[in-house]
Amino acid sequence: EYEQHARIRGGDPEQMIDAAAAAYLALTLDGTDTLLMAADHTLRRELNRRVREDLIRLGVVAPGPAVTIADGATASPGDLLICTQNDRAIEAGEPGRTLANGDLLRIEAVTRNGPIVRRALDADPATGQRRWTSQPFLYAGYRSAELGYAVTEHVAQGRPSRCGPG
Repeated sequence: EYEQHARIRGGDPEQMIDAAAAAYLALTLDGTDTLLMAADHTLRRELNRRVREDLIRLGVVAPGPAVTIADGATASPGDLLICTQNDRAIEAGEPGRTLANGDLLRIEAVTRNGPIVRRALDADPATGQRRWTSQPFLYAGYRSAELGYAVTEHVAQGRPSRCGPG
C-alpha cells in the first residue's frame, strides 16, 4: 500500500535525511499535522536541527529570543517542543488538563521566566490541520524538553493519532 502511494523512497543516508526534512517542511508549511520519525536519537537531533534551521530561514521560527533546552539545543518563538516529563502543577491550556510526557508544544514567546507555549490538540478531523489550545501557559520545565519536529518511535507510539483525511 505504501508503494502504491509512492511513499517508499531510497537513497544514501544524507539524501534521505534531506528528503525527509524537505517533505516534513512542505507538509507542515501547508498546515498538515505531520509526524517525522527517526530511527534513533542521533538522527532525531540532526533532523530537528535541519528543520529548525530551515524554519528560521523561512521566517516561520524567530532566531531569538531563545531558551536552551535538553542536549544544549536552542528554541525560540515558533519552535515546537516535546515535553519529556509529566508536570501535574501546570494546567496545559485547558481546565483540568495537566502537562504530560510526550505533549507537543509550540513556543509563542520567550520571557525571562521561560517560554509561553500552547499545547497541540488532535488534528482537525476534516482538514488534517494541527490545532492548538486557545489558552497559552508558562512552561517552566522547558530545560528538559526537546525540539519537536522529529521523534523516535517510542515518542510516536505514545502520541495520540493526529491523522487527517486521506
